Order: sequence, then structure tokens, then C-alpha cells
Amino acid sequence: MFEAKSIQEYKYRQSNKNLNRKETYLKEHIYVFFLRSEYNRSKYVVTIKEYANGLLTIDFYRKVSTSNKFRILSNEFKFGHLGATILDIMRDIQERCKVNTFGILASNLLSEDKNENNKRFRVYVEVLRRKVDSDKYQVLGSDTFSTIFVIPLERKKEEKEIVISYGSIFKETS
Repeated sequence: MFEAKSIQEYKYRQSNKNLNRKETYLKEHIYVFFLRSEYNRSKYVVTIKEYANGLLTIDFYRKVSTSNKFRILSNEFKFGHLGATILDIMRDIQERCKVNTFGILASNLLSEDKNENNKRFRVYVEVLRRKVDSDKYQVLGSDTFSTIFVIPLERKKEEKEIVISYGSIFKETS
């Protein structure tokens, strides 16, 4: 589905410790990359938060000036480049942190009245199921809350506790 040439050059910008304690993450890792088209260049920011018990969340958005940055469509129609780059960033952070359990919240668009089973959720789940190594990872999706979990098979026995922990994490960030 994604070719190596689809991966955009990205940079690991910084790592921040959580000093304000409004959220429970331990560290925040920031990546940036650009998607170029014939007419413009858009900056994307990827934020990965590291939590206790080896949990990670990943958020990405196009750099725009709005409070609804996660809910705006870019209309760039470059999902292959975006998806391939995000997956490679997920691989990179695993190597950096030695942590490989991900939780993703697929937020609804401004035009969608509820978060349940939104379009991005369905696409993200399908892409992750196709691209992650099924001999090492399990991809779980909860369409009720549009949450996605990528859990290593070695942590299969902890699945219930992991999902409950992510429930608390997503509550504090929404």
C-alpha cells in the first residue's frame, strides 16, 4: 500500500518532560515534516506522548491557526504520503523509547456531529491492520469512541488493563 518513496523526510524536533502535570504523560516527543504539492507546502506536526506502563499516544495535524486543528481537512489528498510518514515515525519512536504500545483517538470533522465511528477511524484501523506485522501486533478498534490500539502480542494478557488506561488518558486530553 505504501512505498518507501511515500515517506516524507521528517525531523525529530524535541522531547519535553511534563512539567505542568495537567495531564499524566511523562514525556512528549515532537516530530515535523512537510507535504509539498505543486502549489504549496504544508507543515505537519506529530506529537507522541509517553505514559507510564509503556503506553504511547500519537496525534498529528496540519499546522494551521485554529483551535480545531485536529478536525480540519487539508484537502491535499496525499494520504499515502501522510500515512507512510506517520507509520515510519511510529517505528522511529519505538526505537528511541523502546516502547511499542500505541493508542490513537480519531477525532471527528467539524461537519460530523458525533465522534462515533467517523471516517478517519475506519481508514486508520484498516491501514494499521494491513501495515503492522500481525505476527507481532494486534490492532483493536473501538468504534463507539473512535479509539484505536496497537498492542504487541507479548502484552496480550494485559489488553484489558491497557484499554482501561487509555480510556483515562483520552478523558484527560479531550
